[in-house]
Amino acid sequence: MLELNNVTVGFGGTSVLAEVSLLAPEGRWLLVCGAAGSGKSTLMMTAAGVVPRLIPAAPFSGSVSLSGQSLSSISNDELFTRVGIVMQNVEDQMWDLGVEDLIAMALENRGHPKAAIRARLETIIRQFHIERLLGRRVLSLSGGERRMVAIAAAIAAEPEVLVLDEPTTGLDPEARQRLVSILSGLRGKVPMLIVSEQDPASVAEITDDVALIKHGRLTAPRPLAEIFEKSVPWLEAGILPPTRRTSAPSHAEEEEGREVLAVRGIKTKLCRPDGTPVLSDASLTIRSGETVALVGRNGAGKTPLFQAILGLTGIEAGSIAIDGKLADDWTPARRARQIAYLPQNMRRILFN
Repeated sequence: MLELNNVTVGFGGTSVLAEVSLLAPEGRWLLVCGAAGSGKSTLMMTAAGVVPRLIPAAPFSGSVSLSGQSLSSISNDELFTRVGIVMQNVEDQMWDLGVEDLIAMALENRGHPKAAIRARLETIIRQFHIERLLGRRVLSLSGGERRMVAIAAAIAAEPEVLVLDEPTTGLDPEARQRLVSILSGLRGKVPMLIVSEQDPASVAEITDDVALIKHGRLTAPRPLAEIFEKSVPWLEAGILPPTRRTSAPSHAEEEEGREVLAVRGIKTKLCRPDGTPVLSDASLTIRSGETVALVGRNGAGKTPLFQAILGLTGIEAGSIAIDGKLADDWTPARRARQIAYLPQNMRRILFN
């Protein structure tokens, strides 16, 4: 049983969690839902002992215990053997290792026999369908691929508690469904799962209870099935109900706008492990008034395409026109005056 008792957490004197209490019993998997900025990530890191053990907090009060034992009395080695966590920003727990090395690292640190590590590694690789990533460095993977590898590494040691902070972020639909299936198969092996999401529907089939968080205050857990079809609890927490879906407006009768971006036959210098370009003969046209979604599997080349358009990665062939002007010789700074870019890893454009 994982218990938070009257926990208040803040950074720089500003409270993020306010007098939060939570009881997560074994066998009942918990979903924590809330809007962006509600305190989900801080709650996840506090439940796992990352805050204040590795990330100092001020203020910090209250207590967190696992099976009746205060986390403050448990050594780092024991704590992170019993608790596995994958944070929202997986780059915070990535090292420049091979994929197999990262997944096996926790088992090696705990002194498991080599044969047992190899057998467990093979099982995890099959479960996650990540055979195609073997032999690659973790930092060469796409954002979604890194997240799957981080979750695989957390699961490999079969922790007592598994804490996942928005684990479906950046995963393509097939990978998201595969993750849900993998987690479902852990019933009976991982006694406690705490997962945070903004969209409750994404993990509804594997979680038993839900607690809603808003402005750092957490409701008591209640059966997810009890409120899943109700709108009021979700709206009060600042998120859309899981059953609400809106369709995009039709633009069928609108006039065709001017060409604001034209990508023609792009071939990137960036290559895959087998030597083939990440993008080859990629073309795209966007006109004024259009909203275009670029959809693809993890590792398909979505981020490299955006980076090529911005001039952040080199191209060997093709051309890019912005607002009707050929931009092949434009610097990234000049392109940025006409294109606003929000990368997958937002920390690359944020400064403290």
